[in-house]
Amino acid sequence: MASLTDYEKTRLENIKRNQEKLASLNLNVDELRLNLQKR
Repeated sequence: MASLTDYEKTRLENIKRNQEKLASLNLNVDELRLNLQKR
């Protein structure tokens, strides 16, 4: 595989970080839904 440029490495790191943030937001949303259903 061709080696990545610094720019590409940074982009991939940012994408990965954003995916982690989205996953954690999704968990928070699921938790809120469950709490609302209990009312």
